[in-house]
Amino acid sequence: MILSDTIEFIQQCTLRYGKVKLVLKHSRYFIESIFPEVLKELLRDQQCRVVTSEQPHVNIHREITSKEMASSNEQVMEDIRRLHEKVAIDDAELDELKIVSFEVVPNKIELLRRQYQQSDCPLLDEYDFRCDSNLRNLNIELRPNAFLRSHQERSLRNMFGNGRARSDLIVCQCGTGKSLGGVAAACTINKPCLALCNSKISVERWKQQFTTWFTTNDSNVKLFISGKREKLSDAYVYISAYSMIAQIDQSNNHAVADSVTLLKNCEWSLMILDEVHTILTEQFRKVLTIVYAYTKLDLTATLVREDNKIADLNFLIGPKLHEANWMESQSLGHVAKALCGEVRCSMTLKFVRKL
Repeated sequence: MILSDTIEFIQQCTLRYGKVKLVLKHSRYFIESIFPEVLKELLRDQQCRVVTSEQPHVNIHREITSKEMASSNEQVMEDIRRLHEKVAIDDAELDELKIVSFEVVPNKIELLRRQYQQSDCPLLDEYDFRCDSNLRNLNIELRPNAFLRSHQERSLRNMFGNGRARSDLIVCQCGTGKSLGGVAAACTINKPCLALCNSKISVERWKQQFTTWFTTNDSNVKLFISGKREKLSDAYVYISAYSMIAQIDQSNNHAVADSVTLLKNCEWSLMILDEVHTILTEQFRKVLTIVYAYTKLDLTATLVREDNKIADLNFLIGPKLHEANWMESQSLGHVAKALCGEVRCSMTLKFVRKL
């Protein structure tokens, strides 16, 4: 039995969660909500108003249904098609929605995220990738032998919905298939993708995962690491390390500087951040300002930091939308069973005296 005070506390804390979205459409950022009263309250804050480029107005349009999403891209494999059909959307309620929206200044996005986070109304980043004509479609899909586990399908359903992709954080234990989930997300968006890792070994492992699980030539998956700086042109997936991007200002190698300049000038549909908790260091944090991506998918097995900076991920990247259940993964054989033991011994007299 849950106490009424506990229920009331949860309701108050989550009163405005998920009600405001930051949507990227046609290379322009908009704040959207179907709750006008929430936006009106937020716009009373001068910090929230300063980043708006025009007054709020009402857009009335019909949202794309999950059935239309599944049929709009015949290249999507059956697992992804089923994924779209399972998206929790009531088509009858989406025939026509009044959406209040206003455009925001792009260079104030991080300030906007921080202000809304402090107002207990975190923004949900969404990318309208199906209507994006600026980036080319790659016509890639998962290979027939790629089978998505139930927790991977759930995480992707949280990421994709209503024809859009959400920037989010996914927490899965080691060995549960985070890499395959990232590859499936790239196949769903079907546009150029950037993956960043925390070591050279991880970069090479991610290339192996991409070439194993999706339909493309190895030459379309390129690396940018020490000793192997491949050209960016025509890359479907470009994989690098945080250190390669973050330390470019200290590099005296003009070839490396030119490569990162090209990387900085590119627009990516999806940026996969592996072991994302490491990006919160002062050294790696500027990666987010150097590289531009419409959607960010953050993967980690250990969402913990000793410096208490882990909460910064909410406005720097996005909220945690999925966390795999350890006991479920263990029961299905995806991770090894944990065997815990307890050893008791008496304390020495010297140690007891210190207490």
